[in-house]
Amino acid sequence: MKNAYTHHTYLKKHMLKAGIIAPLMLIIAACGSNSSETAEGGIVAARRHVEDYTISAVSFRSMDDFFYTDSVAALPGEPLASDPVSLDFSVTLGNTTMGLQDALRHTHTNALLVMKDGKILYEQYLNASNPDSRFISWSMAKSVTSILFGIALEQGAINSLDDTVDMYLPEFKDTAFEGVTLKNMLMQRAGTSYSEYTLTGTPDVNILADQSLFRGEKRFTDIRTLGLNRDSDQGESFNYSTLTSCILGRVIEVATGVPLAQYTEDMLWKPAGMQKSAYWMLDGKPGTGQAFAGGGFNATLVDYARIGQLMLNGGSIDGKQVVPANWVKTSTTYTGSDPVLSGTPRGYGYQWWTFLGTEIYEAVGIHGQFISVDPKTNTVIVKLSYWPERGSGDFAKENHQLLTAIRQHITAPQ
Repeated sequence: MKNAYTHHTYLKKHMLKAGIIAPLMLIIAACGSNSSETAEGGIVAARRHVEDYTISAVSFRSMDDFFYTDSVAALPGEPLASDPVSLDFSVTLGNTTMGLQDALRHTHTNALLVMKDGKILYEQYLNASNPDSRFISWSMAKSVTSILFGIALEQGAINSLDDTVDMYLPEFKDTAFEGVTLKNMLMQRAGTSYSEYTLTGTPDVNILADQSLFRGEKRFTDIRTLGLNRDSDQGESFNYSTLTSCILGRVIEVATGVPLAQYTEDMLWKPAGMQKSAYWMLDGKPGTGQAFAGGGFNATLVDYARIGQLMLNGGSIDGKQVVPANWVKTSTTYTGSDPVLSGTPRGYGYQWWTFLGTEIYEAVGIHGQFISVDPKTNTVIVKLSYWPERGSGDFAKENHQLLTAIRQHITAPQ
């Protein structure tokens, strides 16, 4: 972890390069001489501002300058094939029709990659990012964790989806998670009172982030101070939960006996021939901190696309079966008929979002990060954004309109 002065120098250099001048005073104030982990100033304050829109175009590809990390080494396979095309078309977002470049700016885009039939058709980097930039996944990490879970299940390290959380993590006995099956955890149906969002008070996810990611005092999965209880039967209702995904990451670690970053490297990153190293954010110092399995994965645009292509290929890439084919199918399938979120066309599998009435499934991050896979059109689109606010319904709707327009353009008869 770099010291406070290095943070200041790094951010000043990259914000000037990207044309982001206004936040300098904020960063200078946040990264003063007091670099204590527990002080309100220094690195803790900088971490609190990492999602600020004034700097997120840069900070979202610089998370290793704010947080402790655990690296995931690559063993590059054959590069993805390329067949560049021009995406010269218009799209209507809301009530306004615009070209692609205006649409990318309008939807706060850092990078975009479009694939069809296993070939990269279009690849663009904005805001001074580049092919070496490693972008924060936010909740796309949940889908990466799902992939790793499926591999561990196939290997026998995890015995059954009917096993309960406390069978692997005894610290969850006598808590709201005791007796909850791994299957219900994967489907975000644990039945606890945990809150990711709330109209009043502070949501549980913010409390956990403050104590772990920002301050490093406890682990993100330490729920002792939350006072959680069961508010429904497990399996009954959908309750989106970063905590649940982080607990699943801990299950993988305990079951396999290795840290999540090492397991990612050994079982996914190297076997899939990813081109660049990646990393997991930790919620504390190395040796103490745990991988932030619900939102802390960081990788390049092309390697995110390679994840999408891996899934589209039924778990295989470069002639190698990396993810069990049955897990790819099961994890990306929603078995219900009603939306999991009222007023949206969304379903949910095992840590993957689906679109009702389509074959599309997606890994989705809270600030507009998407790995969107459509088996019907044999396409993968990766869009990495820096939305001004978390999970805006309007932003999500416009993003879907844009991805749909791209798919229609590249699949239209020439």
